[in-house]
Amino acid sequence: MCCGTDLAALIRRAPARCGQIGLVAIGGPGGAGKSVFAERLARTLGGVQVVRTDNFAS
Repeated sequence: MCCGTDLAALIRRAPARCGQIGLVAIGGPGGAGKSVFAERLARTLGGVQVVRTDNFAS
């Protein structure tokens, strides 16, 4: 498993697949730590926007 900075470097090198937007999706069961992981990854990537699926729950 990659450490945060290694993962961030891989993400930065990956081509954008949503037009000019880079998108990283994080999945897993409730309570798995997705939100904490997403926030830490966002900080490592330079404060990118985190959009939680809670924002879209019906």
